Amino acid sequence: MPSFQKSLLLFLSLLDLFFNALLLVLMLSNLAAKGATHAALFAVMLLLSGAQIAYAHKTFQSSQKQHPLLQALSLNLFINLGFVVFVLAENSARS
Repeated sequence: MPSFQKSLLLFLSLLDLFFNALLLVLMLSNLAAKGATHAALFAVMLLLSGAQIAYAHKTFQSSQKQHPLLQALSLNLFINLGFVVFVLAENSARS
């Protein structure tokens, strides 16, 4: 794997970890007040993560030029960013 892809993979991994932690904190901080909404959101997040793993496996089998983990992390990053925006918008709308 070229060094550029390794650097990009590390950056996306760290960014993904940050958004996962932020999403977890946001969901846990509001879990008591809005339990059903956040439980459904968490279930959707788990389903999308499963879809992401299946996509990475399929990409790995077709052996494209781009590293499959890089594609999976990019997809997960956009999913997590969408969830963070959704939770923040929901919090500001209820405030």
